[in-house]
Amino acid sequence: MIQRCTNRKHRMFEHYSELPCSDGSLGVCERWRRFANFLADVGERPSRKHTIDRIERDIGYEHGNTRWATGLQQAGNRSDTGGRYLTHPLTGEKHRLGAWAKKLGVVPTTIRSRLSRGWILNRVLSQKGRSL
Repeated sequence: MIQRCTNRKHRMFEHYSELPCSDGSLGVCERWRRFANFLADVGERPSRKHTIDRIERDIGYEHGNTRWATGLQQAGNRSDTGGRYLTHPLTGEKHRLGAWAKKLGVVPTTIRSRLSRGWILNRVLSQKGRSL
């Protein structure tokens, strides 16, 4: 987390270094520059399957915007794999693309494919798939 936000040589630096934090810092809040503070706020990693994740991807790493998440949870929050919300036009139900995929029993690429083929959103979010 610190490296991707502060190390100009890190391959992801450009994606994380300018994210605003509520304390005015960029990337990672000042408090979390000390590991003890980060640990006090976020706690220990629940399992080896969990890594650190930002809840709102347009905000930096700070208390209230960070959680331990599994790869599946994080995939639903990525800008390139379904971080956007989709709202069912008839029911008003709103989820990220990854959550819709899980609910419908399909992989996220199925929903992206349906959208790219021009399916209406009602059909995309109503048609269940084969079991995962």
